[in-house]
Amino acid sequence: MGNMVLNQILNSTYNEKAALALKHSDLVNQAVALQEEEELKREFIQKLGLEVNPQFAVFSDEIGETVPQSIQLSKLIVNPLKKTIRKKKLIEFKNEIIEIGGFCKSSQVCNEWVQELRNLSWIKKIELVEFKFNKDNIGEFTVEVSY
Repeated sequence: MGNMVLNQILNSTYNEKAALALKHSDLVNQAVALQEEEELKREFIQKLGLEVNPQFAVFSDEIGETVPQSIQLSKLIVNPLKKTIRKKKLIEFKNEIIEIGGFCKSSQVCNEWVQELRNLSWIKKIELVEFKFNKDNIGEFTVEVSY
């Protein structure tokens, strides 16, 4: 009789400890999954190039301050994609690049603005990638700035 009571107590204790161990193993598995997710996000941020120079917000503000009234910006992309995203392909970014796009009435206005941008101390290289007139006879441009 005493052995049976002792056996029940030991079984009860064992079951409690087994449930506790199972709960802790679930927490360990969740921690591993969260660490893997964190590493993926860290790699993505590194690929974006945002760790290289966190002053891109300041750069964007300085670019915005130089825009003349005759130019309308339509895009300002920090570290744009190198090529379009494809399934199961590595996503690649142009690090330390700001791509600017917009509209203006003439290429001369655009060129004058690009010359003004060259005066910003942090710009390493600036290039007018494209200038064309759309069907409404409004100039569309793309400028690429290296910082």
